Amino acid sequence: ANQSILLIASDYSIQLFNRFAAQAAEAVFGQTMETGQSVLMYVAAGDLPSFQAHFNQVLAGQEVSLEKEISGHNGPNWWE
Repeated sequence: ANQSILLIASDYSIQLFNRFAAQAAEAVFGQTMETGQSVLMYVAAGDLPSFQAHFNQVLAGQEVSLEKEISGHNGPNWWE
């Protein structure tokens, strides 16, 4: 399956990503993803509080799973 995969450090910096993540970043946000960037560049302002809360849950060892439709640069996209 075409899955976007990112490895994100605790400071929100992108450590690794696959080509599907790069393609999604371009399609949704109109930006070129690069190692070292903050993943927060790819989170809509209205989603930032919940993203940070979920990220902190993961850092605390909890499993988080959700589905969301994201409207971006090229219209709506579905993310899990």
